[in-house]
Amino acid sequence: MADDDLVTAAVFGDQTAAVAARIHLEEAGIPAFLQDEHVSMGIFTVGAATGGVTLQVRASRLEEAVRLINDRMPEQSAAVDWSEVDVGQTEEEAVEDEEVPPEPQPERSPTPAEPIVETEPPDLTLREQRADRVVRAALIGLVFWPLFFFAVWRLTQIASSEERLRPEYQRKANLGAILLGVPLLVMLVVCCGVTVGLVR
Repeated sequence: MADDDLVTAAVFGDQTAAVAARIHLEEAGIPAFLQDEHVSMGIFTVGAATGGVTLQVRASRLEEAVRLINDRMPEQSAAVDWSEVDVGQTEEEAVEDEEVPPEPQPERSPTPAEPIVETEPPDLTLREQRADRVVRAALIGLVFWPLFFFAVWRLTQIASSEERLRPEYQRKANLGAILLGVPLLVMLVVCCGVTVGLVR
């Protein structure tokens, strides 16, 4: 992998958090790019289908970018621990508190603004990343038509790319092609039938 190749530094489920992280990295002098930013801005299911908003940086700046994101994002997304805030209590509550031991506090779950560290191996090509996501996009595209055409576009990008495509990602691309090809064939048959019916 060359130092100028783009690699994924973080994946965000929230487009606003991804933009904030990109701005933070650019302020620190690290050029950053968002992949699938505009797709996730519409209906919330679209962002999930594309795998979220991916923040990418040059391979040579990856470690520095991940460190900056991890340092910065928990500050912005930290929830208020209301158990430590003194809001006062009535005399009856004070008596009850003395008799009953306090319940343990549940662990705080991660907030949506915290970056999701990608678990994919770092040596995936862009073609393999697209093949990995095309099946989800095709399935959701069967219900949400604009995403269907986006998935068709992604499939053509996979087919026209010269990058490496390992067998497991080839199978995913083939499954995506089947999921997209059957509805396209049905649409073609219906359109031809309507056209023939109008000519008669």
